[in-house]
Amino acid sequence: MGRASRRALSPNFAGFLQEPIPTRLEGNMYYFKIHVGDYAKKTGHLSPLEHGIYLLILHAYYDRELAPTLLEATRWARARTEEEKQAVLGILDEFFELDANGRYVQHRVEQELASYQGRAEINRSIAIEREKNKKARKENESCTNGSPQEHESSTKEQPNHKPLTTNHKPIEKVKTIVPPSGETAEVFAYWQVKMNHQQAKLDAKRTKAITARLKDGYTVGELCEAIDGCLLSPHHMGKNETRTIYDDIELICRDGPKVDRFIKLARQDGPQNELQAYIKDLEEWGAMK
Repeated sequence: MGRASRRALSPNFAGFLQEPIPTRLEGNMYYFKIHVGDYAKKTGHLSPLEHGIYLLILHAYYDRELAPTLLEATRWARARTEEEKQAVLGILDEFFELDANGRYVQHRVEQELASYQGRAEINRSIAIEREKNKKARKENESCTNGSPQEHESSTKEQPNHKPLTTNHKPIEKVKTIVPPSGETAEVFAYWQVKMNHQQAKLDAKRTKAITARLKDGYTVGELCEAIDGCLLSPHHMGKNETRTIYDDIELICRDGPKVDRFIKLARQDGPQNELQAYIKDLEEWGAMK
């Protein structure tokens, strides 16, 4: 059914402004990415008015982290005239799906929000663990060294205390392992959760690979996308002749082209693209033999 036909069936918007305004849900996502090529391919037929309405709805969707109802989308797009309200209906009909709760959902946005919320939760866990270890280290140092007052009183109570000889071994401080922090640790923690490798360690090789890609200019979000892309590769998930899984973060971040390829795979949608990626995996694997 063409857009003109859909709009002819659109309901009248009269009376919408009399409905109660829904409570705004404050979100924590302050930005989102637009892949220019994908956007241009899917929206090249839109008018300037429709482009503006679509982007306003997307902005509010990400900001609130909540799919809109018809009324909310109309308000988010600031639609006033009948032409603008009809354009809102056309955009929702083409780019969103109406769920059982009366909200217009876009799966790409939901995936991005889920990925963001997952990374945010990982960051919170890292911060909490880092503070716990910092506190434990300070307590251990305090117990090992003791205060000057404690040392003086201990000496006075024991007048026959023998002085330390030159061969006396100093008391070794208890070493507390502090988890690595920063962007490298954030990427590694995301990989641990996504690939179910919670017991894996951030060793020198993995640190070097992740840090090198960050220095190349890749963001934490892009490297997390590459991890998602690896999950979508049948070859790397064990669908190969040796049934071996190739999912190590060192492999994913080994060089720029690998990162680019996994990011591209993560941004592709549909089983056909997954099949094409599988075929490419097999071709590359055959060339390496």
